[in-house]
Amino acid sequence: MSEAPALTESVLLRGLEPEQLQKVAAVSRTVEYPPDSTLFKEGDPLEELYIVERGRVKLIMAAVLWEGGSTLLHVVHVIGPYGAFGWSALVEPHRATLSAYTGTGCRLVAIRGAELLGLMEQDPVMGYRVMTALAGLIAQRLEATRRCLAAERATDIVRGPVLRYTRA
Repeated sequence: MSEAPALTESVLLRGLEPEQLQKVAAVSRTVEYPPDSTLFKEGDPLEELYIVERGRVKLIMAAVLWEGGSTLLHVVHVIGPYGAFGWSALVEPHRATLSAYTGTGCRLVAIRGAELLGLMEQDPVMGYRVMTALAGLIAQRLEATRRCLAAERATDIVRGPVLRYTRA
């Protein structure tokens, strides 16, 4: 099981028993991507969840600050070894909430979302552990996205003098 280190150390799967990890490995494959590859874009349908074995993946949010304004791309999170992304493969409507690009050459473990959901349905303890970890992961991404958006929205403020001096 070549995926064992990535799966056993993954933030999403580290609470699973060896037998459960073997089942997850059976619905997984290892893929490699060169630097600067597009893995998926915001809004794309997602069928696979990814665990980074080697390299870094950038999660990017596109933001339009005002109507007719330019689209700004912001790195919300950088995923390193044993980090997980593509969680939308497990949650309806199974569409990417951010875009994902390789920052370096990457080796990833791709886990088929529908099959993992089936395993979790058959083994509720596995399902509980994975979904609890997934909730924590989603909360981290939501906070990172919120901070990024708040920082960018600050540039939308009309700037002017704080105090205006008038002569009497």
